[in-house]
Amino acid sequence: MSDQGIFSLMLAEARHNFRAAPRKFTADEMNDLRVRPPAWMQGDRNDRIWEQYRSMKAIMENGQVVWGFLIQANQVLFQEDSEDAPAAWLYSTDSWFEEDVDGLAEIAHGLFETKGQQTGDPEVQRFADMLHDEHERQLRLPIPKSMTGGRPATYTCGMVVRSHLPVPFLADSLFPLVIAPRYSEATWILPSRFWPEPMLTEWFKALDG
Repeated sequence: MSDQGIFSLMLAEARHNFRAAPRKFTADEMNDLRVRPPAWMQGDRNDRIWEQYRSMKAIMENGQVVWGFLIQANQVLFQEDSEDAPAAWLYSTDSWFEEDVDGLAEIAHGLFETKGQQTGDPEVQRFADMLHDEHERQLRLPIPKSMTGGRPATYTCGMVVRSHLPVPFLADSLFPLVIAPRYSEATWILPSRFWPEPMLTEWFKALDG
């Protein structure tokens, strides 16, 4: 079986572990899911990431699991720390990317390479400017088809919740996301308690470089 087939199977197992929507959670699961926004967010109620916290229940109860790929993140997220921090990532609802995670990586790298550049393309320039700013956080923006091979893909920002990860920092760029477009523009990284063992293994392999 190809590596790409393995990624498709891992995603299917994560969906199985998370259960079909609408889902209910045990008290123990809810204790893991509930998180508070970091203290630094309290001073800016206009930050788009508040939507992530406001819609957490609806997303977790009704969302679907897809692959997400990191575009860029606050540097503190690559080391152990006490506070959560934001990142930009992308995802696609096209089943093609369930197997072709390399395709997601290529789109993410292509977006990051535009950071701070003059692209000559107004659609792409919007992302180049956002990534350069780093303080502008937007939710659920379609990525130009010129960068995705014609397939639908979505850029968004979100909070990386350390307690939801296998280790309290970003060890890899690929992770499962929970999205619920009918309920919210926000997304959550799927808490690692629902990750299958092969997915956890891939994450820990990334720790070793």
